[in-house]
Amino acid sequence: MIKTNLLNRQLRRLFSIDSPESLDNLLTALSDNSPNVENHDVIRRLHSRFGDFLQQVDEAYLYANRDLELRSRSLELSSQELSLVNNRLAKEVDAQRRAINALKTMAVNLSARMGVVHNADDGTLESVTQLLTTVVDSHEQMSEVLRISEERFQLAVATTGIGLWDWDLITSKIYYGEQWYALLGYKPHEIEANLDSWRNLIYADDAEHFERGLLAVLQDQVLVFDIKIRMRHSLGHYIWMKINGQIVSRQTNNVPARILGTMMDISERKAVEDAILHAKEAAEANSRAKSDFLANVSHEIRTPMNGIIGMTKLCLDTKLTEEQHEYLQMVSSSAMALLTLINDVLDFSKIEAGKVVLDPVDFNVRKVIRDTLRPLALRAQEKGLELICDIDHSVPISLVGDGGRLRQVLINLLGNAIKFTEQGEVTLTIRANQLIKKDNQQYQLSVSVSDTGIGIEQDMLSKIFESFAQGDTSITRRYGGTGLGLSISVNLVQLMGGKLEVESTLHQGSRFFFDLPMSLGHEQETSPVTPEFLQGLPVLVVDDNPTNRRLMHDMLHIFGMEPMVVQDARTAMMKLIDQALVDHPFQLVLLDAQMPDCDGFSLAQDIVKNKKLGNPCVIMLSSLADPPDSATLREMGIADFLPKPIDQSELFDCILNTLGSHQCSEHRPTTSERHTQQNNSAPIKKRIREYPSADTTHVNKHLPPVSQHLSILLAEDNTINQRLAMRLLSQMGHTVTLAQDGLEALNAVTRQHYDLILMDIQMPVMGGITATEKIRAWSKQNAKPHQRIVAMTAHAMQGDKERFMASGMDGYVSKPILVEDLSAEIERVIDLYPLTTHTDNNKTVISMTDSTTIPKQCFDYEEALAHMAGDPSFVFELAEIFILESPDRMKQLRQAISDHHAENIYLIAHKLKGEAANFGRPHVEHLAEILCHRGREKDLNHIETLFAELEQAVADFIADLKYRVIDNHLSH
Repeated sequence: MIKTNLLNRQLRRLFSIDSPESLDNLLTALSDNSPNVENHDVIRRLHSRFGDFLQQVDEAYLYANRDLELRSRSLELSSQELSLVNNRLAKEVDAQRRAINALKTMAVNLSARMGVVHNADDGTLESVTQLLTTVVDSHEQMSEVLRISEERFQLAVATTGIGLWDWDLITSKIYYGEQWYALLGYKPHEIEANLDSWRNLIYADDAEHFERGLLAVLQDQVLVFDIKIRMRHSLGHYIWMKINGQIVSRQTNNVPARILGTMMDISERKAVEDAILHAKEAAEANSRAKSDFLANVSHEIRTPMNGIIGMTKLCLDTKLTEEQHEYLQMVSSSAMALLTLINDVLDFSKIEAGKVVLDPVDFNVRKVIRDTLRPLALRAQEKGLELICDIDHSVPISLVGDGGRLRQVLINLLGNAIKFTEQGEVTLTIRANQLIKKDNQQYQLSVSVSDTGIGIEQDMLSKIFESFAQGDTSITRRYGGTGLGLSISVNLVQLMGGKLEVESTLHQGSRFFFDLPMSLGHEQETSPVTPEFLQGLPVLVVDDNPTNRRLMHDMLHIFGMEPMVVQDARTAMMKLIDQALVDHPFQLVLLDAQMPDCDGFSLAQDIVKNKKLGNPCVIMLSSLADPPDSATLREMGIADFLPKPIDQSELFDCILNTLGSHQCSEHRPTTSERHTQQNNSAPIKKRIREYPSADTTHVNKHLPPVSQHLSILLAEDNTINQRLAMRLLSQMGHTVTLAQDGLEALNAVTRQHYDLILMDIQMPVMGGITATEKIRAWSKQNAKPHQRIVAMTAHAMQGDKERFMASGMDGYVSKPILVEDLSAEIERVIDLYPLTTHTDNNKTVISMTDSTTIPKQCFDYEEALAHMAGDPSFVFELAEIFILESPDRMKQLRQAISDHHAENIYLIAHKLKGEAANFGRPHVEHLAEILCHRGREKDLNHIETLFAELEQAVADFIADLKYRVIDNHLSH
């Protein structure tokens, strides 16, 4: 078989031998001695082409020889080159070996420095290459991270407006970041990179501050360079900069070598800080102004209130009809209510200013509760509500706390409960739990006020404690009120150590409650010993209110009695009859005065008339404001009257007084009589009351007794307060000299000695504090004895008393003046500085007219007397006031006319008209009315002529007042 491809191609081309079988056939034909026809053709083709075949074979050998020669020569050349190449390769291998060793060393170092894992024993080029590839990749990654970080940092710096600076202390060069220049509006080439260029930009007044701060860092006095200075902007204005810096490197001798820092524009922040500072100063100024305003408002309101309350009380001491007395009682009650409202507003302001100071003292818990509930009982009774007080018997008699503030909170809570309850009951619940303490006995006083009123929506529960807030605006429209009560209460409870909370259901009622920590008071009473005849005594209680029935049952059970409670008159009569039939009649019946089926008075009369019931004693329980007098009660068969809400100790005393030695018919002073005397309540039947007249020649029986009669200087500018104080002091038996202001008081003291000075604080010309200081200085300079001075003022804010005492005053009485307080303070000061001498008394009054002629009649005295309730002393009082004040009034009116100030003309003339109207219809009133109309219409033509006519009419009117009122009164 031919294996050469070239020979196969030639045989196929020349002899058509294209397979091994064809070649075998050819060879067979050649060996055949007698070929056949078929073989003959093959042989013939072979002969014809065999020459070509040999020629091509020859050429193939020729080509092969040539190729062999070429290969031999190439081999010789390759051997020489190979030797050279081997030498070169040996050198290259040696160089590579050295390079690889260097790379290995570098790889080890790089792997250690960059934290790349590398096998140092593997010294192949591939491992080194892999390591370098890893290092390059890590470097590229780190470069990318660094680039991104740098971009973010630059963005953050640009966004936050922070400029960077880097100070090389060795070269004194400073690198300023782009933002540093941008903050000041400069370009880098405009500022040299050194500290002097920085210094040149600093505001002159801040330069020293900059140098001190820098020096402190360089001397290691502080770790951080942190200052605020002003620097000049490229536009010429100065901006506030906050500069921070810190030493980041030091030289070998520990000397600072480099400081790195930041700079930030804080102009807006500085402006805000300045605005806040100014706002704070303004707020403090407003707070001071508010306090001053409230003090002035307190003074201005209390001053007329003093006159209203004081004059009303004086008038109540005169002869009055029952109707007049009732009206004046209403005036007095309204004035006291207004005074309470004023005190609430002032209390809120003091709480808001943080000036409320508690006064913890021993106080009788039940007395405080009783005094709190009594005034509210009338309001509850007027609305048909039951006001219930549930004080647990475990509550101590005395606790240490601010009883006055507790009472204020209870008045607010109970007052609100009554206001917002249309039907049902209002209940005050008091409980006490003893806390375990080592040193003293501590109690937790739990107080709850619940009602059956309108309730509060859940989403409003948190808002009702806010100032001036109520559940919704309809509540304000319907019930009124300012919304201060709860705000005051929640703050007062918090000051006392508790938390005022509320729970409520709409249309079902509310419950306000709080706990107060209190110490046990020093004065504790032992429980009263129940007399033997009360033990097991059957008692019938008739009351339609279930809570009252439960409380009465519990209290009577504590007394050792056997109570039975019923809800109506019909059931009561059945129980009375049943007990009488078993020969165990009730000895005592407690009746509610107001029940739906039958009132208590009718039931009492039915019980008294039925002699088969065992003749029980009857005590009436009610919240009536005007209980019947004792005679009327006895006619009804009622032994005593006890006002609601029921106090346990009062009930016990009332039962003892009523039962006594089982002599129910024997007359004793009843609780109703005591209640009537204490509250000056009017009896049911109308009649004329006799009251002592306000005669200044003796001490009024309603005024406190005085130990000695004094010479008193009254420094007071308000006319009504002058009259009131002079009347009260005169009725006490003192002699009074009047000074219109502090300067007059000072001059009076230098001329004459007075036992006491009552000094108003706010007066024209010279105030009370200044006058006191000057009196003290004059007395010291002239070696005079101590002058007793008592402040009598409407300034009643927190700290006022201390301020007055610090100015040199010896005592303090607030307006409105309560005669008991005034008398007690005078006695206290006299005891503090006893009298040594007593000088002759002089009394200042308005002088009688010097005119010897009878002035013309300008008013109707009888009509004026009728206007003033038929009291000549009131006519005299108002005449004095008009005479004293009219000169100033006319002076003000003259000035208003001169200034052509129509509004002031209207206001002053209107006031003059009202004052003159008290005396009937004098000509002065008519002229003042015309002037008032002209001022209101701004018609000022020829108004000077009208004023001249009025001026003459006022002069004539004053002359007539002096002649027919002042002189006539003084002559009597």
